[in-house]
Amino acid sequence: GFVVSCPKSDCMAWFDAQARYLGSSPQSEVCPVARDGARLWAGGGHGVAERTSRSSDQAVPALDTVTGLMFDNHWRLMG
Repeated sequence: GFVVSCPKSDCMAWFDAQARYLGSSPQSEVCPVARDGARLWAGGGHGVAERTSRSSDQAVPALDTVTGLMFDNHWRLMG
């Protein structure tokens, strides 16, 4: 499947491989998203979250505050 960031709605929209809407998960001003296997990294506002599903109770904050950084919609995982 795939995920679409919706920064004006403060959420991410999740879809399956057939493009059927599965629901959304909240994140403030979310814009960049990147997949790493089963994990999804999402940035928004001044934070980064790691998710393993669209369920907000499974969101794991990776970085609570990123000082002096503004996110755009372009991310690339490296490592």
